[in-house]
Amino acid sequence: MKKYCKNILVIVIGIVAYFMCSNTYAKEIVYTNKNGMELDTAEYNFFKTVYGEKFLKYLDQDTYDLYSDVDFENPNVQTRKVYSNENGVTRDSNTFFSSPAKSLQISNVCGNLFCRIILTATWLGEPTNKSYDDIGIYLDGPTKLTNPLTTAYSELASNNEYTTKYDPNGLGFGAVIHIPIGEEVVVTQNFIYQGTGTIYGSYQHAMSNSTTTTAQMFNISPIGYGSVFGFYGDALDIYDDMPGVYIEV
Repeated sequence: MKKYCKNILVIVIGIVAYFMCSNTYAKEIVYTNKNGMELDTAEYNFFKTVYGEKFLKYLDQDTYDLYSDVDFENPNVQTRKVYSNENGVTRDSNTFFSSPAKSLQISNVCGNLFCRIILTATWLGEPTNKSYDDIGIYLDGPTKLTNPLTTAYSELASNNEYTTKYDPNGLGFGAVIHIPIGEEVVVTQNFIYQGTGTIYGSYQHAMSNSTTTTAQMFNISPIGYGSVFGFYGDALDIYDDMPGVYIEV
């Protein structure tokens, strides 16, 4: 009987110790968004750095799960950003610039298994024209391992890419995306790659109404708009020629 009671005591102590340890390492929530995503400080800082602060409200479980091999406490992240106003004026991300229309950021995130590129266009005001925009990549050295995921978000809706056009030689791609109704517009694109070199990113906004046909009037070209989009035909008179971003990987 004493041995039985001793075994019960050991089990109880083990259970108590387990819950004490669980509480010790419990996740401390500092941010919860409209999708119910609960983030601790490390997760919050990671997604804010990689996507920008405005994207945090749109983060969902599917996007979070893309980074299952990343150590949020010590992430391997590089970023570059450019700001632009409606007149095409740009400033370095470390320089103050008043009343910009949008920003474009490219991030490189390497986890234990994969390296990813995330391209994020963030509207700092509401786009006056909401039509078919283009966002894409030119690869100088690296190769993509997965097809890109492209999504445009607003406070009221979200749209996935209408279509993605790929360079026949594997040098990059451009996605056609319709800007959703609502304010706080953020457009994201991400994919997994391998290899070393330079990766260029571009986001081109339709200044007047475009069509799906016109939005696909481009070739992937390092001398095109933002070092990605070699527009031709009607597209030459529609897209805003915002400078691109690049990152060495």
